[in-house]
Amino acid sequence: MTGPDLRPFAVLHVCVGNICRSVLAERLTRLAAQARPGRFQVASAGTRARPGAAMHPYTAAALRSLGADPDRFAARRLTPDLIAAADLVLTATAAERDEVLSLTPAALDRTFTLREFARLAAHLPPARPVQPGAVVAAALGLRWRAPAGDDDVADPRRTRAAFQLCAGVIADAVRRTMAALLAAGEPVRSPQTRPVPPARSTEWFSSPRAVRSPSAERTEPPSRW
Repeated sequence: MTGPDLRPFAVLHVCVGNICRSVLAERLTRLAAQARPGRFQVASAGTRARPGAAMHPYTAAALRSLGADPDRFAARRLTPDLIAAADLVLTATAAERDEVLSLTPAALDRTFTLREFARLAAHLPPARPVQPGAVVAAALGLRWRAPAGDDDVADPRRTRAAFQLCAGVIADAVRRTMAALLAAGEPVRSPQTRPVPPARSTEWFSSPRAVRSPSAERTEPPSRW
């Protein structure tokens, strides 16, 4: 894969209809990617999408509640060309992952469910790769060694509450995924050179770089309906 200094790192989110789960993941990933303008290209598609369809109105509401942009969207059907153009393919469930691989078997080493990749990212070693593609390779190396988990994001019932719950699960997985991808290339501060926090200040402890345990990051998945 080409380095980020030559072209953006392409992320493709996939679900079935491309009106709910993959849209949530796409727009939340785009929101996180604003931290590194021009470094990521994010898209979504559905294995059975109706091209041109609007996102579900509950999807739009959930995105707005999370500070993401729901505008200017049209559903797309998954194609081999979209898969080939992606550096990382993240699916809602293992079933969609299998459909991606049935279209493009060569994408095996860069196709994960969204929650699977987020789970594996939590087990990556402290040393940070120089580019996002190396993060994908490292996650692949952990696929059969890291503890297994429930890696599917089920299609929500058609209620506002169910969509909001689904959005929360996806937001958590996107946050962990993008933390790993955005950290690629950043220097690692050794414990010996870590600055000592000033007296009577809690700023250091509330830093976004504070390390959280994998169990603290885990969000219960929505039940299958």
